[in-house]
Amino acid sequence: MQESPELENEAIRRVLSGDKEAYRILVLRYSSRILAFCRSRLEASGVPDAEDEAKDLAQEVFIRAYVSLHRFKLGESFAAWLFAIAANRIKSKFRFFARQRKLKESAINAAQAAPEGSSGASELMRIHGEALLRGIALLPKDLRLPMELYYIGELSVAETAKLLKLGQEAVKTRLFRGRKALKDLAEKQKPDRGSRGTSNDEL
Repeated sequence: MQESPELENEAIRRVLSGDKEAYRILVLRYSSRILAFCRSRLEASGVPDAEDEAKDLAQEVFIRAYVSLHRFKLGESFAAWLFAIAANRIKSKFRFFARQRKLKESAINAAQAAPEGSSGASELMRIHGEALLRGIALLPKDLRLPMELYYIGELSVAETAKLLKLGQEAVKTRLFRGRKALKDLAEKQKPDRGSRGTSNDEL
């Protein structure tokens, strides 16, 4: 599509003057191109559900552009500016996906490296993966931060304690409580075996 700098600049001036509806001109002009760009980058990287992720990303791009519109210099290429925002949002999304993968791998590695019979190891082995991702995100901050630093960041107890300005025993206690909280979460998500099948009394 051929850009019209005059039309775009006029729309931007109107938005900056308080006419929010004028932003629709820019969204309609670039929405399909931004969506296609996001989808192409995500699909090329093998991201699951690339279509849905691309739609969310495109929406984020236009929201970010709207909030930052006062920084755009009239007379420059709005398309280049907008696609730069899209590229940055895609990079942020890739970092998020990488963090998820690292979380899964770290949890599994930590569990496998722990001494046999360790309660921490057995708990993490049972709840690694998506359940662990969701579980850590739901932990209160005082438990979540030590768990993230120790299991995701792979810091030692001493390093975690120094970063959080806590004693090492306090960190160990919070890691124990964090593992227990995740174990409890995993137990709650298990199907109720007692409700399945037919009991011997019914035979």
